[in-house]
Amino acid sequence: MTVSVLLAGLLIGSYTDLKDRIVPNWLTFGLIFLGVVINTLAGPGLLFSLAGIAAGFILSYPVYLFCGVGAGDAKLMIAVGAFLGFQSIIIIAILSALINGICSIIVLAKQGKLKDLMTFTVSHGAYLYAKTSIQDFSKEEIPMYGKGQPFAVYVALSTIGFLLWR
Repeated sequence: MTVSVLLAGLLIGSYTDLKDRIVPNWLTFGLIFLGVVINTLAGPGLLFSLAGIAAGFILSYPVYLFCGVGAGDAKLMIAVGAFLGFQSIIIIAILSALINGICSIIVLAKQGKLKDLMTFTVSHGAYLYAKTSIQDFSKEEIPMYGKGQPFAVYVALSTIGFLLWR
């Protein structure tokens, strides 16, 4: 039941992210709540979920803060952590980032914009270095090319792949 609830939520999040580029709060907070309740009542326990939530937050919040993913995507990673625990969310976060990177390179290559990607990566890297050097961790909007990638889809694919692999 735990996996079914999580997968249903990930599919809904993927759909809304593809359609509207948003992962709604009712979905993410609902999944976090259900992950905690299910694991507390019929799973490994409350601490398992809380550790997963903490790990999901630690892994996704800095990426959100520096404009790598949207807030809904970050909360979706936290929800996966609530269901699957801290060890699983670490692997899923790495897989999601890898899939996102590969898909982004493919999309930009098809559009003939790989040079733009390299320019943006270097300039954004320098910007992030300067920002962290002065300990400025405020959220800022970074101009993007197009709509960006639907990261919820990559979280769903990574979670499914992880569940099939383990």
